[in-house]
Amino acid sequence: MRAGLLHFAVFDRDAKDIASLAHIPLQMPVLTVSGDITFGIYVTQVIRASTLDAVQLL
Repeated sequence: MRAGLLHFAVFDRDAKDIASLAHIPLQMPVLTVSGDITFGIYVTQVIRASTLDAVQLL
């Protein structure tokens, strides 16, 4: 169980690493798949903030 929970120990470092890369948009197309009732178009709107080409499948 301890080994299974160790990945939570690096969340602070992961957050810093991701924040340092957040200003660089992804250069690849991203496909977002969401449900009509769950998050709908909001998933694609969030992804479009970090990529140049986002395609939505609803």
